[in-house]
Amino acid sequence: MFSLQGFITDYDKALEDLFGDEENNFKADACLNVMATRIATVFASLREYPFVRYRAPKCIDPMAMTTLRDLIPTKLAAGVWNGLEKCKSIPNFPQRETCDLLIVDRSIDQIAPIIHEWTYDAMCHDLLNMVGNKYVQEVPSKTGGSPEKKEVLLQEPDPLWLEIRHAHIADASERLHDKMTNFASKNKAAQHQRGSRDGGEISTRDLQKMVQALPQYKEQIENLSLHVEISLKINQIIRDEGLRELGQLEQDLVFGDAGMKDVINFFKTNEEVSRENKLRLLMIIACIFPEKFEGEEGLDLIKLSELPPDDVNAVNNMRRFAPLSESKQSSTGGFSLKFDIHKVNVLVEALLLLVDLVFLFAC
Repeated sequence: MFSLQGFITDYDKALEDLFGDEENNFKADACLNVMATRIATVFASLREYPFVRYRAPKCIDPMAMTTLRDLIPTKLAAGVWNGLEKCKSIPNFPQRETCDLLIVDRSIDQIAPIIHEWTYDAMCHDLLNMVGNKYVQEVPSKTGGSPEKKEVLLQEPDPLWLEIRHAHIADASERLHDKMTNFASKNKAAQHQRGSRDGGEISTRDLQKMVQALPQYKEQIENLSLHVEISLKINQIIRDEGLRELGQLEQDLVFGDAGMKDVINFFKTNEEVSRENKLRLLMIIACIFPEKFEGEEGLDLIKLSELPPDDVNAVNNMRRFAPLSESKQSSTGGFSLKFDIHKVNVLVEALLLLVDLVFLFAC
């Protein structure tokens, strides 16, 4: 098991100030200074003094113009380094490098924020309209009325979340099914509850053990219930929106196994594709084949997508970033979108088992 940690500089206008229509050195420098200070502060609080490595400008031709965008990693690296140098006066702060900091910009990997990512964590945030790590769960009302809404946080205190958050959604679904099955077969409280429902006699000692186990049983079943509910919702969205086929097309585009014609055919044969997913596909195309949007083929694709002007503008803005390498190889990395239908269907069995256990507990 491993854990990933993230830090956000929280500068809302960074994209506009650094990659906007007009290069504004004053705004860009102010933006980079704020971000550099915040990054340096993080390292200072961690008592880490990193080697600062950065992506140098692509153009090394002295006769060519180097733009502000080319120098973003360089300027940010300089700002971070200056901030770290000032930290050397802090007591117990390292005087020699202890780790590495690599500074790059989004132009090296434009597709990662756009393409569907299939890990459990990513799909929760992508498909469930979560606010931060907050998920709203519907739980049965204690008074027998309409379901009540309960806010839960998907974060580190939840051991099950930590275990499956980086797993592929199919793998996460199967793990949840296995855990539910094992819980039902091994947990004494669940077994006693089942025995009681089936009419079997329970001894006083067994009743005592069952009562003692109930608090832990309740906590475990609530935790499993939460993640089974989430997984079911995600898999339902995958089916309703046809994300398996869409995801396969996205992957084929990234790895060069599909092109404009495949996207056009996809739009023609899948009329129910959502506006968001159409936008994703066009933005991927704009990253991989930016030149295609300068001709008739690109115009035809935009017309076929029926996207509103704001979305078309977003597609065109993707070309403001530096293009991918000539080899068209993406740095997004490989990931499998091959689904075993059994891995999806086992969730239905898990839900039925969960309902049975919750009912027994309620009795």
